[in-house]
Amino acid sequence: MLRFVPAGLIDEAIDVIAGHHNHYHRGHVLGTIVPNVPVAHHARALGHLLPDNADVAGRRALLTQGSRIWGERVGPAELELLRRCLEGFDLDDCLSTLSVATGIVRSVGGPQVADDLLDAIDAVQRWWPRLTEAAN
Repeated sequence: MLRFVPAGLIDEAIDVIAGHHNHYHRGHVLGTIVPNVPVAHHARALGHLLPDNADVAGRRALLTQGSRIWGERVGPAELELLRRCLEGFDLDDCLSTLSVATGIVRSVGGPQVADDLLDAIDAVQRWWPRLTEAAN
């Protein structure tokens, strides 16, 4: 439906959603609509969603919805969204967010990418402290 809404109203709707008082719902809705709006409006929604590094739910919603919509058609714009969704997290939140993006990663890297990704995660876990360890 959002693809049929006039451009000015999409930006206005994004601003209204961003002003919602419930942090979880705001992030989830913003994340869900990003893949559904024309690329020209991504920056506005991402400007509300990505600066908040605590919004794992919003980033997971973006990648979940993106996986459904993009399917095997993942290009540079979609990979940039994936990269930006993984920025600024500790290991636990990064892995949580990455777990919903396995279809995106697989569509770009092929079937071997799952094993490569697990090997890379194992290597990173050796030097990237988990949130629970950092608190001690």
